[in-house]
Amino acid sequence: MKNKHSNIPLRKIDDVVVIRPDYVWNTRSPFKLFIEYHKRETQLYWSSILMLKTNVESWKKAENLKLSSRKLFSNNFSSMYEVYTKTYGKKNNVFEDPTIEVTISTLSDFESKFTESSIVSYFSLFEMYMHCWTLNYILAKIESNNTANSSFEWTSKIDTLNEKYKPTSFTSPSVSQILTAFPEVVRALQNISYASIDPITKQEIIEPPTSNLNAFNAIIFWKEWRNLIVHRNGFMDSKFVDRHGKFWEDLRSKLLHLPKLRVDQRLKLNSAVYRTYTSTMYNTCSKLREIIIDVSKERRGHVHAPNKRVGNGKFSNELMPQQLPTLLMQGDHIPSFAMAATI
Repeated sequence: MKNKHSNIPLRKIDDVVVIRPDYVWNTRSPFKLFIEYHKRETQLYWSSILMLKTNVESWKKAENLKLSSRKLFSNNFSSMYEVYTKTYGKKNNVFEDPTIEVTISTLSDFESKFTESSIVSYFSLFEMYMHCWTLNYILAKIESNNTANSSFEWTSKIDTLNEKYKPTSFTSPSVSQILTAFPEVVRALQNISYASIDPITKQEIIEPPTSNLNAFNAIIFWKEWRNLIVHRNGFMDSKFVDRHGKFWEDLRSKLLHLPKLRVDQRLKLNSAVYRTYTSTMYNTCSKLREIIIDVSKERRGHVHAPNKRVGNGKFSNELMPQQLPTLLMQGDHIPSFAMAATI
């Protein structure tokens, strides 16, 4: 059989072996792990933002903002304060303490910078989830191939994905490569909203409020923005602005005070963006979990797999297994399980 989009012969599914590299979570229930890391990421973010805003508000009440900011900090941090002082350079050949006013002004950009780094960190978590989800989805498709109404086609894109997880590969697949290999998944994400709560009305939203504000567009936007941060210090080019302009303008109508996308400039973000962003990622992972559960007939995607779900996924802590079920076990795709047993 050949792919209609290329002349590359496709191997038979019977010849396929799925191998899990050691950086991919060894579980058929990746959403459970994702939730645990999601909680940690968001707890760190919100506790830091709350601490910053609380301190800044108290500092603004100082009797004289022109005084040295040294008094704001404990003597236990004197060595760190000396380093901070030197970042302002010398005045009259002497390092002078920045004033309280100057320190508050400097911290005005902290929320944006911290939000930026937190989004980058969270996207790495999303990528980890996607790698584990991909192997589970491929296995679920293979394992359901002989069932009624199965129309799984082993395309060249899926073959490329699977090869990238082999030990001989030096690169792992990107989020874009994963999603575009499965058009049915892209369509599913295009049909759910970019966030679960409307920032203006505070009402729950399920369907995209506009054609642009869907989960798929949001994921691609943040993936490419993350790449700009890593490779170009966040400075946007015309290609990025043109590609994502409509999505961002629709998002600006929902989140007040967002800047426009401008060529050769960086985005200044805030905590409202982070809240919407994490909502997008969480909803996406939840939707992908449901897709795996459905395709695998509940043999994958939840903590009790390969058995049936307990209480439709809602159960007491006493019923939570001590260990998550592994990616491959007896009764799964035979060649892949046999290979896993030898590694």
